Amino acid sequence: MTETTIALLGRVIEIRTLESRLDALCNQLSHGKDSYAIAKGVRAGLADATRSLLGEYQNKIQRTPEQRYLEGLLAHYENPYLGMSPNQKYNLKIK
Repeated sequence: MTETTIALLGRVIEIRTLESRLDALCNQLSHGKDSYAIAKGVRAGLADATRSLLGEYQNKIQRTPEQRYLEGLLAHYENPYLGMSPNQKYNLKIK
């Protein structure tokens, strides 16, 4: 693995940790509509930042074994419902 890839994966781990904390916060705040909306907005902002970060690194690791992994991550952030059943999508949207 290149240093660039290692740095990218470190950032992705940090972002995933933040996302799971935000998900927990959204669940805790789901009773207060304003608080929930704020938490969801922060999570959407984090997803935008992640897409930007992954897009930035995509050019740096072309033609490496890590490229497919990165493309999968990027696809997830462009379409978070990728790979989910229709039932799972519905359950996420009604929260």
